[in-house]
Amino acid sequence: MARRTCYVNEMQQVSDASARKLCQVIDALLADGPIQDRLADATRYLDLLEFYQSEIPTEIFNELTDLVDDLTELLSDHGPNMLLTPAQERDLTNKIYKIFSIYIEISGGALIF
Repeated sequence: MARRTCYVNEMQQVSDASARKLCQVIDALLADGPIQDRLADATRYLDLLEFYQSEIPTEIFNELTDLVDDLTELLSDHGPNMLLTPAQERDLTNKIYKIFSIYIEISGGALIF
């Protein structure tokens, strides 16, 4: 049976269409390939996600937007072969953790690959 809703942030219902759009952003960030391509794809999906913004918790939309913006800035500052300081590595690890946390929330607690 197809999933009709998923639950985000303490059981707030989000439609399948909105959840799919959210997952597209995350999938783009976690995909294989050069980081520049993944960020470009994630940015494009975020632009499309704005049409569903009223159906998505503001904090999740803002979190994803901030994440893509931060990663884009980090890449522009350091280039694709960046060497990061320990503090930058911790920050990047925290951002990746947030991606997984949001993905798990969106999918109702299940990891879907």
